[in-house]
Amino acid sequence: MGKLLFVGAILAIQFSRFIWLQFINKNFKHLFISFFIICIPLQIAKNVLESDVRIEGGTLGPYIQISIASIMFILILPFINWKKFKFLKNKWVYVVIIMSVVSLINPYNVATFSTLVFLYFFIIHILLFEAFYNIMDRSQIIKGIFDGLILLCIIQFILAICFPVFQISTVTKIFHESAEIGATRYGQRDGAVGMFSHPGSLALFILIASSFFMSCSLNLFNRKKSNFILVINSITLILTYSRTAYLVYVSTLFIIYYIYKNPQNNLFSFRNIFKVILPITGILIWVIYFSPLNNYFLNSNIEDMAETRMIYYYISYQAFLKSPALGVGFNAHRDFLTHNISLINSATLDPFISENPIHNIHLILLVEVGLIGFILWIFFLIYNITKSKYDLATNKNKLLSLSVIGIILAISFYGLTGWAPFSITILPFLLIFIYFSIRFRDLLAN
Repeated sequence: MGKLLFVGAILAIQFSRFIWLQFINKNFKHLFISFFIICIPLQIAKNVLESDVRIEGGTLGPYIQISIASIMFILILPFINWKKFKFLKNKWVYVVIIMSVVSLINPYNVATFSTLVFLYFFIIHILLFEAFYNIMDRSQIIKGIFDGLILLCIIQFILAICFPVFQISTVTKIFHESAEIGATRYGQRDGAVGMFSHPGSLALFILIASSFFMSCSLNLFNRKKSNFILVINSITLILTYSRTAYLVYVSTLFIIYYIYKNPQNNLFSFRNIFKVILPITGILIWVIYFSPLNNYFLNSNIEDMAETRMIYYYISYQAFLKSPALGVGFNAHRDFLTHNISLINSATLDPFISENPIHNIHLILLVEVGLIGFILWIFFLIYNITKSKYDLATNKNKLLSLSVIGIILAISFYGLTGWAPFSITILPFLLIFIYFSIRFRDLLAN
């Protein structure tokens, strides 16, 4: 009920803004993107298709759903210029679809429906983004992203103050029932969840949003507002008590700033190892071992978490050996592990291991799409960082290019210890930035 009331309030606000913009003869189309972005964490959807047999699904779950993305695409259909609609314009969209088809015919895929869930989720979001691109220009799209993220960040900050600062625990279950448990990490320690179901997801969202607002600030796009959001985002992040996110936050923002100031330099040159990498490493060592936060990093449940990750690594390696070339299918690794329970039992009988996805997005891809897909994934990350850095050096598409560099670094680093980057409430943020960054890069290249 809380989610529906919130969506109703957002709809009312956006409609009021629409009326006002119409009254003063200003464009309102950016409100579409703003509304979509605000709704991503809510995970509002209706299950319409499920498998005939019980399946687990991977990071995206086991159901095909009518979601905000699908509803918005249908509503935008009448406004689309179909002559300019190029759904498969981006080559990487081809690659993902081809890899999905391979996953569907892969004999090691024991839950092809789980792969269909992924394929549907991916295609409906790409269709929506292309629809946005079709009916809006670049400035409207960026304005919509800015508008949606700034509202989301303010809401997350307010909720983070309510819990854990004022211990108003009721705010944790307004949007997700399971968030009340996630907010205490099963009784281990409190942490802000905002509109998400776990502090880790909120922390990752803050990393993504802060990469964008850092880019906005450096590129003098709504600089005062961007700096303000960076300040409150830092407070929100602290209140998540996500140790991994703290380290990634410092590293990512430092690298974003350095790349912006030195776009033509090779980040991994011998000179930059001493100017950038070693200073960052020194800061992180100080934070972990010598700062007032060292007890937080070293004297809590860090050993248990490290042990859990090692178990996941072992299970991933064993699953990878079963199908090293093509993997076990997109969004299907949990189903594969369920059908090969000995891989889990040989490591541990801990239910946390069997009931959750592998806590490493890179290993998830290695298991699900094999060595071929994993190599394509690494190439995709490096290629987009390289191309974005080139765009910065040539003064093209600077705002989105710098944002994408930060977001790729954030999800790559954070994804080493968690699966949140591939969750339903986070993956759309990654997809929308990647899609429009490449779309505008190609536009400026022509």
